[in-house]
Parts: sequence; C-alpha cells; structure tokens
Amino acid sequence: EVNAGRSEWLCGVLKPYKILVEHLQKFDQPRQHLIARQMRRFYMVMKTVWIGTDTAEPMYNRTFQKWIDDTADNQDLVKLVKKECRAFASIFVSSVKERFKGIWNYYQAFELIDPKGPDLAEFATPEVWDAIRDLCNRRNVDFDLFKEQVISIRAEATSYDMEDKALIRTDLCSFLRQRRETFVYTRTASPTPQYDRVCQFVFAIPITSAFVESLFSKMSYNQSKIRPNLKDTTMTAILHIHDAVLPDP
Repeated sequence: EVNAGRSEWLCGVLKPYKILVEHLQKFDQPRQHLIARQMRRFYMVMKTVWIGTDTAEPMYNRTFQKWIDDTADNQDLVKLVKKECRAFASIFVSSVKERFKGIWNYYQAFELIDPKGPDLAEFATPEVWDAIRDLCNRRNVDFDLFKEQVISIRAEATSYDMEDKALIRTDLCSFLRQRRETFVYTRTASPTPQYDRVCQFVFAIPITSAFVESLFSKMSYNQSKIRPNLKDTTMTAILHIHDAVLPDP
C-alpha cells in the first residue's frame, strides 16, 4: 500500500512539471513572452495541489485522493505518505526556482512586449525593468524610449477590436508582423521603433533548446550512446527526479 501511494503522488507531482516543459518546448511559434506566466501557473498548481500551507493541506489530485480514501483505515500510513509527498513537492519547487533564479527577471521582462500582458503596476518591478534595460543596452536600444513605447502600446491595446486581441493571445508574433506590414503598406514610420527592435531580439533568444540541452549536459548524456536509445518517458522521469533531488555538479 505504501508503494502504491508513493506511485500515485510521484506521478501527480511530476505532471505539472511535465506540462511546463512541454509548453516550453513548443516551437510552432515564438513563446518567449509566455514563459513567466507558464512558470507562475506551475508554481500555483504545485502550491495548491501538492504543497499547501502551514495551516491547510493541499488539495491533492483525484488519483492520490482516491488512494487516501481507500487507505482511510490506516491513518498512520496515510500521514506518512502525505508527509513524504509534501516534502518532495516543496523541495522540487525550490529546486526549480533555484535553477531559474538568475534569469527569472529576464523571463518576466519578456512579458513587457505583450500588449495584453500582465499588469505593469504589479509585475513590472524595478528588477524587471533593470533586466530589460540590460537587454536594451546589449542591443543599443534606447531604454527610456522603449519604456515609453511599452506604456503607449499597452494603452493603445485597450481599444483593439476582438480579433486583434484574440490574435495577441494566440500568436503575438503574427500580430506584430501584421502591424509592421500595415506600416509598410501605408508607407508610414512605426511610432514604436525601439519596441519593435526589442520584440525582434526577444523572439530570437533560443530559450527552450538551451534549457533542455542543459539538462542533458547535467546528466552527462550529450556524448553518450545511451541518449538516443532512451524512451521519451524514461528520459523524462530520469531528468525530473535528478533535477528534484540531486544537487548541481
């Protein structure tokens, strides 16, 4: 019974991370501006479903809750497995946050290019503005003008029609391409040249492949014959567990 319980919570705890990685690995369109939101969603799910608080238990998913109900006659065992589950989930989330700590503000800075992105007053902290300032300096973009243009396009986006708003949500790159084509067709200069340049280099940053290759390097599988012979499910499980419980080399 104890192994059955552990199996249920381990699969459940790793599923949100699997979903996060799959989102980061999608390459049908640029998604750099969505990374921070997807990670916040991952943290929220882990906190609500698997970690809980000091005064409240997490919700747990359906399959693990079923195991809890089926094992209700052995409360000592249930308490033990719950404790293991919450401890593992907490360490797992801490490990993920530690991995992204050095670049987290940059991921949040990418959101600034989204006209319908998270509220600037809440999410555009001084650290986030400093991160985008650093990126602007690297590409010789005037940061102050860029900031003005971000605020301007955010205000402009409130008057967009439903079709434009839907396109921004589903494919920001296509929206920006159409916007640029409109200026080219009408032979008018873009009112947001610094913003346009930042969008171009943000979408050119190869984030997802670097993240996965760093995991392969961490496991010493880059130059190993093992790598092409592992099933996707096996490789996923190895990487998830390694990243959760083992320190960086």
